Amino acid sequence: MPFLYNNFLLMKFSRYILSAFISFGSILIIPTATLAETTQDMDNGRVLVEFFERQDCAHCQAEKAYLEELSSKRVDFEVRSVDIGTDEGRGLFNRFTEAQKLSKATPITVIGATVLQGFDSEKTTGKRIEDLIEANKNKPLIGIEGLLSGQASEIEKTKGAICDTTTGICTMPEPDPLFVTIPFVSKTINVNEYSLPVLSGVLGLIDGFNPCAMWVLVTFLLVLIQMGSRRRMWTVAGLFIIAE
Repeated sequence: MPFLYNNFLLMKFSRYILSAFISFGSILIIPTATLAETTQDMDNGRVLVEFFERQDCAHCQAEKAYLEELSSKRVDFEVRSVDIGTDEGRGLFNRFTEAQKLSKATPITVIGATVLQGFDSEKTTGKRIEDLIEANKNKPLIGIEGLLSGQASEIEKTKGAICDTTTGICTMPEPDPLFVTIPFVSKTINVNEYSLPVLSGVLGLIDGFNPCAMWVLVTFLLVLIQMGSRRRMWTVAGLFIIAE
């Protein structure tokens, strides 16, 4: 009888131990699964590219065509477009632009914690999108909803060519300043502030001044003066002009 009672207690204790191990294992597994679902490799390593667009936005259609072409070349990302022509898309667009203090203009592309407003060309904005896809591989998935919930500590914002959602007017971004220093006077100017004729004249004078050629010309004139023969002067001068 004591033997049977001891076996009963042992079986009951083993059952408690097994239940404890199962519960503890569940605690460890659940956070791991949750973490796996919030990383960029949740879809076989593909990075999520989200962008707000609308049908009457020329720059949106340009980006859409670029992303379609890019997706035919590489499979490490997927695109989720949000059409602001729908009520749901418009509501999300308004919430996002107000939260990020962005102008009401499209397209807006979100990759990780980076927000790109506008699309210039394949070589500029397109190259930036490809760089961001590479940079966000196997990183936590943030995206539009993540930025709205404040997951990102730092947000990078870049602006390009956009179409205003209110007026429908499409504009190009302001060009970056390009500074040129004028020799001798040591004055630095921003070439974007000058018209093309004025800029051509200024840069022509800068580029046309050649100290070496000037001293060669002075020496050549002195040699011509010493010749004494007008015919020989014209012959040598003509050859010099043809050679130049």
